[in-house]
Amino acid sequence: MSRLSFSLATVLLVSACSSGVDIDIPDIPAPEAQRQAAPFTSPATLQSETAFNDTFISNGTISIPWIGPGVSSAISVDYIAQAFNAGRAADPTVNEKLRMPLQASWDSYNTSQKVIYLINSERSARGMRPFRGIAPELVNSSGLYATELSDNGQFSHTYGTYPTSTARLAGWANVIAPPQTAAPTGNENTTYNTYYIEELIAFVEAASGAPIFEAEARAIYRFMYQDKAPALGSAYVHRKIILTKNPAAAVLPAGFVSNNAEPILGASAAEGMVSGKTRNTLVVHAIDPNTNWDLSNITAPPGLAGPEAATDCLRGSFVQSSNAAGNNTSVCQQ
Repeated sequence: MSRLSFSLATVLLVSACSSGVDIDIPDIPAPEAQRQAAPFTSPATLQSETAFNDTFISNGTISIPWIGPGVSSAISVDYIAQAFNAGRAADPTVNEKLRMPLQASWDSYNTSQKVIYLINSERSARGMRPFRGIAPELVNSSGLYATELSDNGQFSHTYGTYPTSTARLAGWANVIAPPQTAAPTGNENTTYNTYYIEELIAFVEAASGAPIFEAEARAIYRFMYQDKAPALGSAYVHRKIILTKNPAAAVLPAGFVSNNAEPILGASAAEGMVSGKTRNTLVVHAIDPNTNWDLSNITAPPGLAGPEAATDCLRGSFVQSSNAAGNNTSVCQQ
């Protein structure tokens, strides 16, 4: 198994967060209806991932507001796709529309499944390989921290039983990060270690007692398209984490080889009252495991829906293809 690393500036561990309240926008047009998708296998490869250039960031693109009903309005998968596709339409790095699962499938997904579906769709549509799957250890660690933050009205990466992300993942998920100055050796290499270890946190608020709908979708949207000025952290930090790719040589010891594997994640949400408002707090923990990680209990991510016609493209040309198993591997290509 290979390993992936990510660096923001020269720091190995990056923790990021986002917050906000969406506002109802009147006169929202009826969204395009989602349709049953054929089995899809992402055609992304290491080469296409390596070639990805995030001009959204290099161009300094401003944050793109969520278009659609506010947090206390029940919304369908059609409205989620509409919101993301408005963001994608303003983003030159992606040519494909987001296609959502049918409503019954989406409603059956837990928090981790919703998070990884949206992350994998964002990655695959840009030629980046999807994340590998959901780890129960990371569901546990993210759940414990989401509960700590929610119960105590906090929003921080430095709070609670364990004061840092690395300490939380070590204490609650058996993740041991190697030192940043040397290749992992000894006990660290025989337990768990990683050169990609991430914690994303976000919250969505509503008026006291009001419901919150689709907090996961709103958080991932905010990470991807409203991240120029996050509540905490530097510009686009969440987007960089979600769209992480090639190993960063700056954080890898000399002579250490990384083959850029797909990470695993776990996500959890907790709801409580903070300063007179209803707050949904989301925590996502993601790592890239080494060969000693037990992958036997990893849950595969939900299958994606890929483009099947020119109408699924935001721009460029629809290029139809399938793999040996007959699964759709089509792309929208400029």
